[in-house]
Amino acid sequence: MSDKDLDVVNYIQTKTNTFIFSSKKDSKNNVVKCYYQVFDKTTNSGKGDITLIGDISYKNSFAAQVSMSFILSPDSTKVVADLAPPRLNTDSTRREIIVFDNEMKVLWKKNISFPYLKNKSYYIRDVIVDNNGNAFMLYIEHLTEEGAGKEEIHNYKIMAFGNNGKTVTDKVIYNGKESLDKVKMMFLANGNISCSGILADHILIQYTGMYNILIDPATIDVLKFSFMKWDVNVMKAYESKSCDASIQKEIDKGRTIAISDCYLSDPVKTADGGLYITCEEMNDKTSSYNNPISSTGKSESTSYYLAM
Repeated sequence: MSDKDLDVVNYIQTKTNTFIFSSKKDSKNNVVKCYYQVFDKTTNSGKGDITLIGDISYKNSFAAQVSMSFILSPDSTKVVADLAPPRLNTDSTRREIIVFDNEMKVLWKKNISFPYLKNKSYYIRDVIVDNNGNAFMLYIEHLTEEGAGKEEIHNYKIMAFGNNGKTVTDKVIYNGKESLDKVKMMFLANGNISCSGILADHILIQYTGMYNILIDPATIDVLKFSFMKWDVNVMKAYESKSCDASIQKEIDKGRTIAISDCYLSDPVKTADGGLYITCEEMNDKTSSYNNPISSTGKSESTSYYLAM
């Protein structure tokens, strides 16, 4: 098999080598095969053996919904592969997690499955690996109460795999009324885990601010939960006078200021174990005008960003 037959998924530079991760659909057996190969920088292509990592099975025509990610440890000595088959409505949520050393030798692997239940569903959001080969999986346990006035409950949890995957710790890190959206999990410079993103009110479909959850990787205990509301002064400085007045009315009524659409950039670590998070609010401004030749009304839309 040639590397030209494969679809490149990612490149990773470990402590010793650069590796190409790729995939190939096997329609006959309904699987997507995942491979790695050493990357030769002089020829800008793969060299040596193409090695099979694993298979991801799928049903019917859902091969496009297969996903795979490859994440490097902070010191570039470990790689974790997160292989995810498609999740249909009545399927269990499944994952295969494989941890490699910097030469892509398998250290350990584990298959994870959450059952499909009528009032409970699971969504895996992120997987990271530390310098010792311990993996951490962030997922959501979605509970729906039965009966009149039923409520939806989101338990955000981290499942930690230590001792080559033999030791499992599973803890809730957040179960508030609002949802943690656009969540990004990473190791900070001091070794703690950060889960950061935007707090969302899914009933109103609005974002109310940014958050960061600081977690002890040894115990999965929450060390600190930080929440920052949007800076009203920054928002008002870039809005029209009518929007300023609307914002002020919401403040006077004691309501939380929210935005409807935004982009969260990748967090930036600091040397002292801190974190910079930047969120940009996206607004669409539409103007209408008449074309003097055709007398046909036209409109144009412009998007602009406001960094919070």
